[in-house]
Amino acid sequence: MSERLSAGLAVSLFSVRWFPLESSSGRLALRLHGNGIQFHILIQGMPANPVSVICGIGEDLPIPKWCYVSIVTMEGKKKLSGWQNKKRKAAKEEALKKQAGALYNYIKKAKSTIDNTQTEDIESGTSTSENVQLDEDQESTSTIELSRKEESLPITSTSQYPQLEENVASTSETSQDLYGITEEDIATGDETNQTGEETNLPLSSSHSLQLENPAKWPKITDKIRMILIEAGPIQKKNIVYPMDANRRKFSNTYYNRKMENGELLPRPWLVYSADKDCVFCFCCKLFSPSDTSGSSSFVSMGYNRWQSLSKALHAHETSLSHIQHLKTWYDLQKNLKNKSTLDSQNQRLFELEKKHWIDVITRLIEMIKYLGSQCLALIGSSDKIYQKNNGHFLKLVELFGKFDPVIATHIERTIRTESKVHYLSKDIQNEMIELLGNAITEKIVSSIKEARYFSIILDCTPDISHTEQMTVVIRFVSCKENNVLIEEHFLGFLEVDNSSGEGLCEIILTKMSSWNLNIENIRGQGYDNGANMRGKKIGLQKLILNKNPRAFYEPCAAHSLNLVVNDAAKVNCETVSFFGTVQEIFKFFSASVKRWGVLKKHISSLTLKPVYETRWESHIDALRPLRYQTGEIYDSLYEIFCDEKFDRDSRNQAKNFCSSLKDFQFLCSLVLWHDLLNHINPVSKMLQNAGENISIALTAIDNLRVFVSDYRTDASYESLLETSRQLCQDLDGEPQFKPASKICQRRKATQFDYEHADEYPQAPADVFRVNFFYTVLDVVMSSLKERFEQLQQHTNRFKFLYDLKNIAEQDKENLRQQCINLENHLSDGGNRDINGNKLFDELCAFRDLFSTELENLENPYEAIKFIHSNELSFPNLKIAFRILLTLPVSVASGERSFSRLKLIKNYLRSSISQERLVSLSMVAIECDVCDQLKIEELVSKFASMKARRAKWL
Repeated sequence: MSERLSAGLAVSLFSVRWFPLESSSGRLALRLHGNGIQFHILIQGMPANPVSVICGIGEDLPIPKWCYVSIVTMEGKKKLSGWQNKKRKAAKEEALKKQAGALYNYIKKAKSTIDNTQTEDIESGTSTSENVQLDEDQESTSTIELSRKEESLPITSTSQYPQLEENVASTSETSQDLYGITEEDIATGDETNQTGEETNLPLSSSHSLQLENPAKWPKITDKIRMILIEAGPIQKKNIVYPMDANRRKFSNTYYNRKMENGELLPRPWLVYSADKDCVFCFCCKLFSPSDTSGSSSFVSMGYNRWQSLSKALHAHETSLSHIQHLKTWYDLQKNLKNKSTLDSQNQRLFELEKKHWIDVITRLIEMIKYLGSQCLALIGSSDKIYQKNNGHFLKLVELFGKFDPVIATHIERTIRTESKVHYLSKDIQNEMIELLGNAITEKIVSSIKEARYFSIILDCTPDISHTEQMTVVIRFVSCKENNVLIEEHFLGFLEVDNSSGEGLCEIILTKMSSWNLNIENIRGQGYDNGANMRGKKIGLQKLILNKNPRAFYEPCAAHSLNLVVNDAAKVNCETVSFFGTVQEIFKFFSASVKRWGVLKKHISSLTLKPVYETRWESHIDALRPLRYQTGEIYDSLYEIFCDEKFDRDSRNQAKNFCSSLKDFQFLCSLVLWHDLLNHINPVSKMLQNAGENISIALTAIDNLRVFVSDYRTDASYESLLETSRQLCQDLDGEPQFKPASKICQRRKATQFDYEHADEYPQAPADVFRVNFFYTVLDVVMSSLKERFEQLQQHTNRFKFLYDLKNIAEQDKENLRQQCINLENHLSDGGNRDINGNKLFDELCAFRDLFSTELENLENPYEAIKFIHSNELSFPNLKIAFRILLTLPVSVASGERSFSRLKLIKNYLRSSISQERLVSLSMVAIECDVCDQLKIEELVSKFASMKARRAKWL
């Protein structure tokens, strides 16, 4: 079908970018760039032969600004055949593959120098990612639905980029080829020239374009022509030119043309190739469409017949084609300098669009960082913006849209369907969450490798979906600048299918390999006291010790201390009954809102707490209200007993609890356990600190052992009785031990009735003293010794490093032997961490040189900080301190990660994927590391992850 525009319709050819395709019958075929339709345009007043018109790609024809055109289109089939559909689909897929990694190229920081600009441009055109895959599902086919109407959007301004809205249709659909190298350039760059030599195409920063060597230039394309014109011709003058077989050579005098009057006119277009020892014409090589007679030597192969060079130069520079190419070169160079070319305008528009998308992605990443650090759910029941229950993420986008012009413009353009890509879908959220999690992991792993020695801390717990999750925490000593830090970092949750020692060992070793962490650098293992962890034959610690004998196992000190309390709490029936009564009192009040209200009326500060076996502070938290508010709790129980509004069962329970509180033995037990737990709890809290080391932990355990030993005296027992009498008198009770009811075996008839077991009468006070007071304290002392025996063994190997103040008083031979023993302890075959003799010499030198400073060094941590901050050369001593401080004290960091696990994977999000769970946990737990990430690097990584379907690409 053919149709002609009316005579009154004028088309501005200067406002669109066009490409000459072919010419026939006086018609110049053009392709209007940006609309995807080919037009055959006949321009009135054009020369008969359009080929003679000098015009490069993207330039304007030298014709009047307004002219009349006729448009001729070809009528096609209404329905394509199957083969044509397959061909079209293959072409689309090929075009999409070429877009892979394109976004990454447009967010690079522009370089100022020509060489760097040239290298970046060439890279941007050819860079493709092997791992890039097209996310059609999340950016094109599953675009987010927008329910809010355009007129209801609370935005006053129409658009932040009006120039983009008017001219974006005329920009390139494949803008990555602006000042870049396309796939076509790559293909043509590998072709051989006429001499049979390969042309080197600059595909990356390691293959730069040889500006000074025209013989090595690839096939001239529009992009390469831009680069070379901006760089300009390079004339080598300060070199020694080689002679040919006729003892002739090139000279610098040829760079100038000597006139008849003796004046010298420069020849800036003449360039010399040192590799081929020949000269080229810069402008003709750039603009010559094909080799023509008389100038082919200066264009393709180069001219090196020096005896006739003068005549050849004169003939070439006076030729019509050279003059035409020279004018074209000067004009294009001037336009590029003034940035008045159509490409420059498009580039400015593209820079605005690029900045807009970078700002949008930056804000979206920051939103996810905020929501992840607060353990908030991102998605809701709806994934449509401006609808109810669409999740925290979209609600936060809506909030930003009210105050932030960037997000407001982004939402407005999306609602107007100007952009099908919005980056708000749940798939994009998963990508950004994974991006943050991987970036945090990489940063932590990099710090671990820098520190070299590290310890692993593992613990397991089931989640809401009954999946066993193992937390991985790494402990290491970081020596940066003038500071030394003991750091413990979370590295993720691992699904556990086999909770045996072999299964756990296989999982952790596989994960260590994926992080590229060498198992030979492990110096400590920190687990709880589970049999699958601490087993001496097939436990996890033993299996890792078989692979690395220097990976010393340290049971969790805080967990061991809690087991000490549990051992004492279950030593006999009296202790079990005591904590059972405490737990029943809490349950009695907490089971009813009305009863709890009565309790709150009498108690204003402390409230009752339950007792948990696994929660380390639960025992002291449960006893503290009873110890200091016994009278108030008794009054609450008595009020419930006397109030007839309560049911008989509640009143009866309140009566029994009143009797229990007034019991003198219960009050003595309360005072004893409160005094004991009041000293154990601070030690437990100190052991949970990530910065503690085994020397401080063992000192605290020793002090606790001394307290228990001193408490087991008659004086302490009498003090306990006196305190209990005061509590009993406040409750109007009798401060006396009641005789315990005896439970005996039923008497059976025997031949001799007088035969029975011997019984020794004892006073109730003596029974409590022997069976309760002494028994509890003895169990605590023995359990402290047994459960911290392994910690004591490791401490003995490093003991001489703990007390540096008294190192001068130690015998030198004994000190030397301890250093050698430590060397053997830190050796595995031929590998060793320190040299014992050198460590001894460094200790002696450290003692002699810094005797005054030793008084202020309380522990090894202070010592290594002093050595590092003053840059002292004691390498073996510093390594010994690093390994000592690397040994784990407790698994408290792993226990804390379980708290985040319960917040992230709760009953509302029980179906969350493992990858999303791990990444969100990294953001929530390692929020300090997340804040240190550079947002520019995150945006660059996001751009390079997949091919992005955006309008501006």
